[in-house]
This record gives sequence, structure tokens and C-alpha cells, in this order.
Amino acid sequence: MRKLLVLSILLVGCSRQVHYTDPRDIHGIDPAFTAIVAEFESYLGRSIGDIPIGFGPGGGDVVGRCSVWNSEWREIKIDPEYWNYMGQWGHIPDEDARTALLFHELGHCVLNRGHLNTMWNNNGWSVYTSFMNFAVFFSSQYSAFESKAYYVNELFHPAPGAPMMSDSASEEDDDFVHINTGNI
Repeated sequence: MRKLLVLSILLVGCSRQVHYTDPRDIHGIDPAFTAIVAEFESYLGRSIGDIPIGFGPGGGDVVGRCSVWNSEWREIKIDPEYWNYMGQWGHIPDEDARTALLFHELGHCVLNRGHLNTMWNNNGWSVYTSFMNFAVFFSSQYSAFESKAYYVNELFHPAPGAPMMSDSASEEDDDFVHINTGNI
């Protein structure tokens, strides 16, 4: 009886715990992004939590990336060359373009939003309906016809059926999922 009691205590008292090593290679939020993150958090009504945001190579058409690992670690990287180049075409001020890009990535990492590539026609102009579209952000298609308030409202209050990250994510391997954001 005593052996059975000891064995039952051992079986009840032991459990297997899985420990994940943090796979992210950046930590904290780069000072270049803190004001935009604070603005996002003001709309969100809370902190974005432990999501580091920093500069990293974009590569090809990717100018920003929200990476999500199976362990639920999340990280945002922005291509520094693109960040510095934004706004030089003169369509919208630098900070508006940068805000749109970072809000897009935060839309993936914090709100779990997928890409929404719909457009509507406004007097012959094709206009993106969401910050969550796949394309470049500094174009006359933003801000020219709709206010920033419209895009912020759509980001935080998507229409029913709007794609969520699980709808648009594609696994690259067993370790993590990359969500690519845009084309140059």
C-alpha cells in the first residue's frame, strides 16, 4: 500500500513542461518606431505586449515582416532602406507612409489581420479599402480620397468576413510562419 501511495504521488506531482527558446533576434522597440507604436496603442486601448520591432533586411519585394513562431513569439522587422526612402515620391508625408506601414505590420502581429486587397472606384481612381492591402503605402491611393480616420477605423473594426492572419498565412517550415506585407 505504501508503494502505491508513493507511486501515485509521483504520477500526480510530475508533469512535462515544454520550454521554448526565444527565436527572435531583436528585442524591444527601436526608437524610430516608438511614436507610431504609441499611437497604435492609443487606438488599441492597451499595450502591444512583448512584440519587438526593429530594422532588418527586407529582401526582394518585402518591405516589412511580421514573423509568428509556433510558440506564439512575434516580431516585426522593417527594411531600413525602404523606411528611409518612404515619402520621397512626394505623394504623402513621410510620417503618414511610415504610420501606414507599421500599422499594417501591427495589424498582422497584434490584431491577427490578413491581407485585404479590395479596392473601390472613386471618380475613376482605384482606392485601397484597408491598411491591410498588400501593396505600397506611399501612393495617391491613400489619403487623397479617404481620411486616416477611415483607415484606422477599418483596421480596428474590420467588416465581417475580412481575412484574418490564419486565412492568409503560409507556413514555410515547422518552426515559424512569415507574413509578407508588401511590394516595392
